[in-house]
Amino acid sequence: MKISIIKILLATTIALLLCSPGISHEILTEWKVAKQSGEIQVSYRYIMVGDTLKTREMRVSFTVEAKPDSIVSMFNDADKFYEWSAGIEKCNIIQTDSSSWVMYNLYDVPWPFKQRDLITEYKLVKSDSKTTLIMTGKPHLLPEYEDIMRMKLYEGFWSFESLENGLTHVEFHTISFTDPILPRFLQDPVLQKTFIHSMNKLRALLTG
Repeated sequence: MKISIIKILLATTIALLLCSPGISHEILTEWKVAKQSGEIQVSYRYIMVGDTLKTREMRVSFTVEAKPDSIVSMFNDADKFYEWSAGIEKCNIIQTDSSSWVMYNLYDVPWPFKQRDLITEYKLVKSDSKTTLIMTGKPHLLPEYEDIMRMKLYEGFWSFESLENGLTHVEFHTISFTDPILPRFLQDPVLQKTFIHSMNKLRALLTG
């Protein structure tokens, strides 16, 4: 039952998240660490998007002994992505070139809920010391499948900043534009644990 709840929350949360480096917003509070496990932190702050929407931004961050290019390889290789990303039942790269690719993900959601799938375009933006991986939902690239709910709106980004001694600081940001499906005091610990579990698996793959 606990695993089923995690799968439902994770798949639903993915469908409700919208985030982009270019979203115009006003910062209302400082970051507050909600959960820490070793090197991995989950933090929140409140922001105002536009003139009327007050919402919460989540940041997952950690430092790892790996180069940005090695971390990117965990996103543009479907087998590697499947190894560390929570809730994935099926993962395929359907388009690719030197600086972008498109991935199809099917999420494992238990009965009686509908399975969900997501088609995401990944684009690399590089500077001298920082690599940003921008994700945009592309729901119309493949026909929709019967009994599978296609996620229509999804954007997000990861940043990989090179530090000294071969280290890289990693951040993943999300902004929720809807109310949580459960009270936050119930939902937050489950999602935090799930994200931390995924990040630990990613770090282990990078350093193993």
